[in-house]
Amino acid sequence: MKKKMVVILLIAALSLGVATAGCINGYDELEVTENYFVGEDLEERVDNQYEANEDVDVALEVEGFEADEDGVIAWTIYATVTGPDGEPVEWDDGEIVLDDYVMVEGDATIDEDWGYIDYTEYPLFFSPDLDGWDEGTHEIEFRIVDEIGDKDTTITMEFEVV
Repeated sequence: MKKKMVVILLIAALSLGVATAGCINGYDELEVTENYFVGEDLEERVDNQYEANEDVDVALEVEGFEADEDGVIAWTIYATVTGPDGEPVEWDDGEIVLDDYVMVEGDATIDEDWGYIDYTEYPLFFSPDLDGWDEGTHEIEFRIVDEIGDKDTTITMEFEVV
């Protein structure tokens, strides 16, 4: 019985080692530390109201990415934008549907244990199609995925088209 228990514990320990091998940071989860709408001056907007033909810029900063043994972090940011009707926004006559749309895929080599991405100086942006945004409340759901650490987080933001 003792021998069987030792074998089970050894297998469990080896499995855990394989699951965490290559990740040098040891972060438990991703955390969105900054998220706000951005104006033309790259400063935080006082409100979240936009004209129908105006770009919507969003600043994000996310911490907690795992790095592999070479010090590389990798991420994907997906966006779903729903219009006032509750349906995903479509552009180019339905050719592009903003439903789990890949906004950014990236990777970077890090020198130290910082494990974050920063889209505050170069925000993510959405441009309306030729007809402009529909009037009313829109919702943006971002899903940020740590491709090395196999974890993700989701945030939701709303903007108003007047």
